[in-house]
Amino acid sequence: MKKNLRIVSVAAAALLAVAPVATSVVPTVGANVVQAADSNETGLGSSTGTPTPSNSNAVTGSTPYFYMNGGEAIYNGGSFRTPFNASGFTKVSQIVSAINDNINFAPDGSNGNGRKEDITIAQVEKQLDALKIKYTAITDDKNGDATLDKSTLPANFDITLQHTVGNTAYRVTVPFYTTTTPTPVTGAPAFYVQKGNGAAAETTSGQTYQVVAGSNFNPLSFTNSNGETVTFSARQSSNNGAAASISVASNPVDTTNAGRFYTVRLTATNNGGKTSSLSYTVLVVSNGLQKVYANGATSVPTYSIYGNQVSSNSTTFKDGQEVYVGNTTREINKVSYTKVSTTSKANADSSSNNLWIQTSALTQTTPSDSNTETHTVMIDSRAYDKNGNYLGHMYYAYDSIDIVPTVVTINGKTYYKVANKDEYVRVTNITGNKRTLTHNAYIYWSSYRRTPGTGKMYKGQTVTTYGPAMRFKNGKKYYRIEGCRNNNKRYIKAANLSAAQ
Repeated sequence: MKKNLRIVSVAAAALLAVAPVATSVVPTVGANVVQAADSNETGLGSSTGTPTPSNSNAVTGSTPYFYMNGGEAIYNGGSFRTPFNASGFTKVSQIVSAINDNINFAPDGSNGNGRKEDITIAQVEKQLDALKIKYTAITDDKNGDATLDKSTLPANFDITLQHTVGNTAYRVTVPFYTTTTPTPVTGAPAFYVQKGNGAAAETTSGQTYQVVAGSNFNPLSFTNSNGETVTFSARQSSNNGAAASISVASNPVDTTNAGRFYTVRLTATNNGGKTSSLSYTVLVVSNGLQKVYANGATSVPTYSIYGNQVSSNSTTFKDGQEVYVGNTTREINKVSYTKVSTTSKANADSSSNNLWIQTSALTQTTPSDSNTETHTVMIDSRAYDKNGNYLGHMYYAYDSIDIVPTVVTINGKTYYKVANKDEYVRVTNITGNKRTLTHNAYIYWSSYRRTPGTGKMYKGQTVTTYGPAMRFKNGKKYYRIEGCRNNNKRYIKAANLSAAQ
């Protein structure tokens, strides 16, 4: 299973030591944001000194990202935390210079191939128009410099940059402020989604998206089966359009498993410290037959679509019936529909075919799966079917996993069901076992090294262990214990622990 992609935001201690950008008191709240931009890959200049995003979980080597000179590095869909001071700006060109002189784009994720931004005055002006920020051109050429009407400048505003690499659009928002008085944030952050070149729209949990088997998947920005880029962002609130931070809480999507579906969870945090969660379902489209699910209804209804009008058909499918699923989807009135066929995959996508079902009918929702919890996988864990047979793939240590928190016994062993999937993982690898120390013990990083910052544990204390005991190089067995991570190894000698409680 592929590792989760995560957004990286590294705060810089001293950033942007350039003339037009002040480093005095900086508010962190914005008022307006433009979600689409015109910048493209053509004509980008080169730059040097590219920083590598300093996060142990960061994707490296191939994932494009934006970065400020000597400071923050941001993957797709994020916003720089350090704003530019535009309080002294009088020209549109000063906004352009602040961006182009300080922000770079690494199209191949390489540490040495960063390129300076090259957004133009005309492209910034288009975004200013959308923000209702006025300016007066000093020449007859619209692309020439222009004088800002400072009376129309809001306290905070954002400019969005976009580059397309392959078939994926990569975006980042750049914040500006014109006053040292922060705008208060009220309410919780709001999620927005942008499809293709359309405008970003506020979205809620429960949406279903299709992706092609074997495609690359980033939970914040991916290409759907229609070939559109789907990008998620967050704003301070429904009434405050400045960008809020957004992160991935859970991403179990594995596009190598055609026909399966997964639940992705995102978290947004605004400058007032309030958070919101969003979950959506990702269906990996198969070239073969796939089941449809009535999800509590008596049958699965079908539809015909003419323009933007949806009409019900007399044809229905039985729960569990198999159909060919097309790559073509339509969203009408916030409901996603997918073309299907009982004949072939080619027919499902044929222009002459007008048989549709709701995309959500290709995913199974059961009462037990409505109550799920997100946990960390503590030991590399095999995925099993309901009979205890190994399915051939793994869930890896320190990744997140969504489970139904009810213990299921299969062939005398205990398992958790993986949420929204017909898969099971061992309980001991997820929530572990409680054991009591039978002797005083130290916590070890390796056979011969104690874990820094930990002291002695004493007889009678209880600790959670994960998986079976592991034999180290010194020949002794150890249990992995609570708090263990790649960068914080924690093991206790098995001889010092009781049997599982």
